[in-house]
Amino acid sequence: MPFRKILFVLSIIFFVPTMNKAQIGSSGDLTIVTIPQGAEVSLEGDVILSGVSPVRFRQMIVGKYNLVVKKAGYESYNKQVIIDPFTPTEIEVRLKSKTKSKALIRSLLIPGWGQRYADRKAKGNILTVLAVGAAATFAYAELDYQDKKDDFEAKQIEYDEIVSGGTIEELNQFYPGFLSTRDKAYDAETFRRVSFVTLAGIYAINLIDILFFFPDNRDAISIKGLSISPQLSPESNGMKLSVKF
Repeated sequence: MPFRKILFVLSIIFFVPTMNKAQIGSSGDLTIVTIPQGAEVSLEGDVILSGVSPVRFRQMIVGKYNLVVKKAGYESYNKQVIIDPFTPTEIEVRLKSKTKSKALIRSLLIPGWGQRYADRKAKGNILTVLAVGAAATFAYAELDYQDKKDDFEAKQIEYDEIVSGGTIEELNQFYPGFLSTRDKAYDAETFRRVSFVTLAGIYAINLIDILFFFPDNRDAISIKGLSISPQLSPESNGMKLSVKF
C-alpha cells in the first residue's frame, strides 16, 4: 500500500504539471496557412495582429475577428472567424489568382478598373480620371455641336428664303451672320470629333495595357503595399522591390 501511494504522488508531481503546461502553451494559438505562402495576414478585432504566412499567433485572443489575407497577384480573402482561446486552431486559405480575363472585363466596363484589380492603383486612377474627363468633354462637345447645328440650320432656311425672294441688300446684310453661324457649327463639329477620338484613345490604351502588360507578380511577398519578388535569370539572381501607390 505505501508503495502505491508513493507512485500516485509521483504521478501527480510529474505528469499533471506537464499536461497543464501543454494546455496553457496551446491556448489561444491560431495558425494561418495560405496556398501559396508569403501572403500578408491580418486579424482585425479588439486588437490588430499581422504577419506573413505561414504565421502563428500565440496571443490570448477570443471572439470575432476579421481575417484578411492579401498577396500580390491574388484576390484578397476576407472572412469573419470566431476564436476559442482554449482550442488551438489552424485555418488554411487557398488564394485565387487574379487573371487577365477578369481584369479585361473590368476595364471594358470602366477604364482603369482592371489596372486597380491588377494592383496598379496609380495607373488605374490616372486612366479613370482621364476617361471621366474625356467623357465629360465629349458630352459637352456633343451638346454644343447640336446647338450650333440647330442655329446654322435655322440660318440656312432664312438664307434660302432671302435668295429666292429677297433683295441684294438684304442678302448682303444677312450673309456675314450666316457665315459666322456656319463657321461656329463647323468648329463645334471639329471639337466634337477631337473629343471623341481622345476618349476612344484613352479607352483603347486602357485595354491594350491589360492585354499586353498584365503583371505576373504571383511569386512576390507583399506587406503593406511593399512587394518583394525573386528575379531569376541564367546570368544572375536577385530580388525586385516595388511599392504600390
